[in-house]
Formats: sequence, C-alpha cells, structure tokens
Amino acid sequence: GYTLALSSGRFGRRAVQRTAFWGAAACLLLCGVLPAGGKAVVVCAVLGRLCVDVCWTTVYPFLVALFPASRRGSVLTLCMLSARMGSTVAPYCGTLPAAVSCPLFGLICCVAGLLTQRDRK
Repeated sequence: GYTLALSSGRFGRRAVQRTAFWGAAACLLLCGVLPAGGKAVVVCAVLGRLCVDVCWTTVYPFLVALFPASRRGSVLTLCMLSARMGSTVAPYCGTLPAAVSCPLFGLICCVAGLLTQRDRK
C-alpha cells in the first residue's frame, strides 16, 4: 500500500485516494455477494485491504495540505481520536456476518469516494 501511495506525487493525492476508495468499495461489495470460502473472496479481500492501506497512507498528507497551519494540530488530534474510537469499535464489527458487514463498509467507501471526488472551490 505504501508503494502505491508514493504515486500520489505523480497523479495527485486526491486522484490516488479517490481511486483507492472506489477500489476498496468495489472489493467490499464483491466480497458481500461472492460465495464464502472461495478463492475469489480471498483475492477481493486482499485487494480491498491494499486499497484501504493506500487511503490510510494518503489521508495524513492530504489533511496537512488541506488545513492552515494554525488549525493543523487540532484537526490531526480530532482525526487521531476518531481513528482510535474506530479501532475500539472494530472488533465488534467482526461479529457481523460478512453478508452484512462487507456491503455496509463498501457503501461507506462509496460515500468517501464521492466526497473525495467533489471539487471544492
């Protein structure tokens, strides 16, 4: 994931992150409909994980460039707090069946992809 995140210098952070969000969404949505235990589910899960790693790696430089220097400390603190809260809740998401959790997280990635796609002026 980190090697692909390096391509953000060439293609732009937003384009790389948008592509990674859409890739993760597609993989998660496919995992929800594919039969459990097959090789296709494993391939989709690994590709989805790769896409999520790229999103995670590119989000911090994107935040630093997005906010003015006077607000960066508070914004990064809020982002890290949200990430810690998410990692606290994550084990409980493992209790959901894959037919529920994969489409749910795939839709969340779709929303993130749409929000990343918007051009703010």
